[in-house]
Amino acid sequence: MADRGECDLLIIGSGAGGLSAAVTAAHLGLKVIVAQKRAAVRRRQGMVDWSAASRGNTGDGLRLGESAGGGVASNLVQAAGLAPVSLVPRADGSVAHFPHLIERAKPGLIAVTAAGQRFTNEADSYHDFMQALLGATPAGQSVQAW
Repeated sequence: MADRGECDLLIIGSGAGGLSAAVTAAHLGLKVIVAQKRAAVRRRQGMVDWSAASRGNTGDGLRLGESAGGGVASNLVQAAGLAPVSLVPRADGSVAHFPHLIERAKPGLIAVTAAGQRFTNEADSYHDFMQALLGATPAGQSVQAW
């Protein structure tokens, strides 16, 4: 991988097709970057962040790509696809991770931090929504919107 995150092939997603393409391209000598959602749960400053990714997505695809010579760009503003996610209890007692990708832009919706402060234009992209929420959350506090 080039120093500035430049590559010959950028693959979005580390499913079977993406990883197959990454491994093949790496064997052909191409510089490959595989962008993947993070694991189902990760720790950030001692707090739990939840993802809409499959619970089976624990980074195996990323590790496989790296073992084939691929790399992860470390110079990106944000190396993840961010979206607000709610934990929704199911009838069987399990919890579903529900990504809020569309309803945020509905008329009348206002999103606020845990302190009750509006922090973004709710119609912004889900990535910009989350960047604004992360920026509005004081260090050490749980990242939450209401």
